[in-house]
Amino acid sequence: LVMFDQQRCPYVVGLTSYGDNECGRQGAYGVYTRISAYAEWLRRLVPGIEQTDAPLDRQQTEAAYRSVWEPVERIEARWRTMPVAGRIPLAICVGENSVACTSTGQPLGEGQAYTVTADGIGNAAAIVVAVTTRGRVQQLHPVSDRDPGSDGAGQAARGTGTARWDLDGGRIVLVQLDDDSPLPAEIVDARDRGGDVRDPAGYMGAVAAIAATRAARIGLLVPAVKQ
Repeated sequence: LVMFDQQRCPYVVGLTSYGDNECGRQGAYGVYTRISAYAEWLRRLVPGIEQTDAPLDRQQTEAAYRSVWEPVERIEARWRTMPVAGRIPLAICVGENSVACTSTGQPLGEGQAYTVTADGIGNAAAIVVAVTTRGRVQQLHPVSDRDPGSDGAGQAARGTGTARWDLDGGRIVLVQLDDDSPLPAEIVDARDRGGDVRDPAGYMGAVAAIAATRAARIGLLVPAVKQ
């Protein structure tokens, strides 16, 4: 039995003790050992055991989730209604920062490095973002002030990340930027933090605002991660 901490990472609340024969079945009972009751014993038994912050309040979690996914849904709705010429095809391949990464039509393995590629955007700058099913947001590109908007040939944008179990069914979004427009403050902040997004809701709102402009081109991909 798990819950989510302040970083939206799962942690163990209880261990299965006994119950009905089919564990986890709706309408069947299950009894768990409460881990917190044995915390001191575990710390003595396993020095250096990882601990976690307090869990997120459910209402706060749901509000945070909605505030991130509402702009994601606006971007997806825009992508669905735009002409095919306005859509940017995305692909995931295995490998990190690899020019010759291997394309995969299979789900990524948990913890596996991957690269998102998008061809044919010319010299325009682009943002590549991964959004997990739990509302975690990571900027895959740019992640350095030395990152160009595209590669040297001006033909592709790349974003690199590491697969997480909660990326399964999430979204990877690419939004092409206007050449004459400066990067929004939220994008610059995430870039300066190596892709870490400080305010997921505000960040996705800024990305959605760019995607809503008439000239925007968007790429959208639904990744899958093997459990």
